[in-house]
Amino acid sequence: MKKLTILLLTFIPSYLFAQELHLQTGQEFEMQTSNEISGPSPQSTLCNFQFKVISRDGGNTYLRCSLARIKSKMTYGEINSDKLPKTQLSSTYPLLPLALLQNPFTIVLSNKGELKTIEGLDEIVKQAVNKWQLPPAREKEMLENAKGFPQWILKTLFFQGSPSKIDLGTEWYSIDTAVKYKVTGIKGALLDIKYETPAEKKAGGDLKGSMVLNTVTGLIEFKELIDKHQEENFQTREKVQVTQTWRNELIAAPKKYIVDTAWIKMAVKMSYWSDALKHGGEYDNKTVRAFLQGYEKQFRADPYYAVNKLDVIQRVKDNYEEYRSQLIKTPNHYIAETAHHLSNKIGDVLAIHPDSAYAVSAYLIKTPLFYSWVQNSYAQNFRSLLSESSLADMRKHFTERGFSKEKMIVCKQSSWQLKRTAIFCLKN
Repeated sequence: MKKLTILLLTFIPSYLFAQELHLQTGQEFEMQTSNEISGPSPQSTLCNFQFKVISRDGGNTYLRCSLARIKSKMTYGEINSDKLPKTQLSSTYPLLPLALLQNPFTIVLSNKGELKTIEGLDEIVKQAVNKWQLPPAREKEMLENAKGFPQWILKTLFFQGSPSKIDLGTEWYSIDTAVKYKVTGIKGALLDIKYETPAEKKAGGDLKGSMVLNTVTGLIEFKELIDKHQEENFQTREKVQVTQTWRNELIAAPKKYIVDTAWIKMAVKMSYWSDALKHGGEYDNKTVRAFLQGYEKQFRADPYYAVNKLDVIQRVKDNYEEYRSQLIKTPNHYIAETAHHLSNKIGDVLAIHPDSAYAVSAYLIKTPLFYSWVQNSYAQNFRSLLSESSLADMRKHFTERGFSKEKMIVCKQSSWQLKRTAIFCLKN
């Protein structure tokens, strides 16, 4: 593999011509970019893109590109290719990045670093749609999203626009005059460039940043941008301060990232967005059983698989007994983040053994559904759960602890005491 060589000049020229890309066929490199947004809805995304120069023609450079790695937390979903079980498929947002993950496509750059075209994204999307058995609506959505991602990120990775000559102290503006650039240092082949929002433009926000540009290769080796501005909170309609931080870094020798494609295929097919387990739009019992039998051995110890197995079994009509059987066997910590499964499980195991129900309650009490379960399920059936002798023992227990008859009556009407009573009864 031919690595990207960073050349350092041993002299400082009086000026440098306008920056151009100078990449050789076969060169490989990697760029890591991160984007963090603070404010009412914090978000973060980290992507690693890997490149290999295929050819140069007529001033254009053709590169094979792939999304090698992604970690993203958005308000509508999460992706983590380093730890795939952290991925959340509660929205369709992860589908496109998962489809593109480590599947190469082609980008074309002008000699000025401008991203001219991207080729091959539609084919990758269509292959994923067929493999994951996604419906036409999802395919249409993914193809539409592919017009924006990853194009908007790739455009930030390459340097564009500079005057015909650059020297220490040279200043210039972006085409839209929204950003002012200045060369603040020259170290061999490396330029230190600062940029910011001009004073007359700061009413709309304040942007500051810096970059290190290699004049031999034409690549940005490091870039940081901090953008502070105000946005309207969609709930309160109030103006709030938002800070967005971008960081790009060149990695000369591409790294190797392992991605479990079998896990991705399993997870997407089990998601609501796939038709793999459906027949006529409804979850099909035979199809679900065959699917689970095919993946059970490989993923039975995977918490993500275990929870989503419960979900798909529950979606099959008239299938509660199978769901109940699997739910009872599922470890409590697997379903700690799924309150509806905890609520269903505590009701089922309560009739089997109080200790098991108490163990579930330790997780359920941390969710809003605990009070609902106590009030609407447990309390409603409280008397039927206990024999007369058990009720007598409970009265004796409370009496020994100083509860008067009147106080016990009040406890029946107090939700706070009801919770304590429920927990006591489950344990004792």
